[in-house]
Amino acid sequence: MLSPKALAKLYLDGGLLARLRDANGDVWRRYIDHEFVQRLGDGSLPEPAFRRYLIQDYLFLIHLLSGSMPTPAFAPKSRTAAITIRPSPAPRS
Repeated sequence: MLSPKALAKLYLDGGLLARLRDANGDVWRRYIDHEFVQRLGDGSLPEPAFRRYLIQDYLFLIHLLSGSMPTPAFAPKSRTAAITIRPSPAPRS
């Protein structure tokens, strides 16, 4: 999950999301004002619709990941090392 500071950078001060939203305001409004999105947000979406949404989202993510995850296995060895995920350093207090 993104930190509040990272979210603010995306949404505020001319961040990428803010620029995209501003350039496509009519599409953005139709998306966030859609009945499904509103009801999902306020918890009034009927359970069958919510279950269908979860199943569709799950299937989308499975297919997305199945297409992208094997890619590092085919990379040359020198490139594979660069893909290794390292934990982030602990935040300073």
